[in-house]
Amino acid sequence: LISSTRKLIGNVSSKSKAASGSQTTEINPYVDQWVGVCVYVYCAEYGGLGLDFSYSIAVSEELGNIRCGGIPMAIGVQTDMATPALARFGSEELKKEFLLPSITGDKVACLGVSEVGAGSDVAICGECFFTVTMRDNIIQDTIQYTRQRKIFKMSVLYHQSVHVRLAELETEIELLHSLLYRSTALYIKGNDVTKLASMAKLKAGHLSREVGDSCLQYWGGMGFSSDVLVSRFYRGARLLSIGGGADEVMLSIICKYMDTLPKAPDKN
Repeated sequence: LISSTRKLIGNVSSKSKAASGSQTTEINPYVDQWVGVCVYVYCAEYGGLGLDFSYSIAVSEELGNIRCGGIPMAIGVQTDMATPALARFGSEELKKEFLLPSITGDKVACLGVSEVGAGSDVAICGECFFTVTMRDNIIQDTIQYTRQRKIFKMSVLYHQSVHVRLAELETEIELLHSLLYRSTALYIKGNDVTKLASMAKLKAGHLSREVGDSCLQYWGGMGFSSDVLVSRFYRGARLLSIGGGADEVMLSIICKYMDTLPKAPDKN
């Protein structure tokens, strides 16, 4: 069933790939194609399918194949950020008024979080999954481009410093994949995955900057053109270490679970 889900989302996302240029940061002509697609984890009473979180992950990974980060981010906000709390804690009246039309696509939901004095959003890890797929695509694009681009009468890719660096990045991506899948499996079983999710969020932000910066370097001047994915990713990936919980907040959460934070002095 997960395989069928990936195929379905892949078919829909392929229609959005046609609009993968810089113009998709302003308008997406295929918005209606997504209505009713991403409803897997919600109960049937409100228009969902009642499946577990692994299906949401499969959807997020397929969304990463869309060559414009704004589209999967917009869908992810609707399905994994703005509506889960309503589905879990909302009254029946609120669910009927807001959750049901959000699932069917009749209403667009948003998330507002206020942390007085904290200066950061709550920790949300959903965007990690689609950005992992996007990192894979950037590396593949870079391999293809550097194989064609020549310097000193040899393909850029065949210079040892280039293909070795790409191998290192690919290894880091696979490790992040494993961390995300482990977190998902534990979450489905009902475990507290706050520490692992914070680690994944932290690593995803760091790795996004590494992949974007390293790959753009190998594209040369072409890497600054908005027509190529690496340029848009280099610009947009910086948000991952800020939005949805800054790196410093993730580190603080991890330290809390490691019991390494300084403790208040004993007044006695």
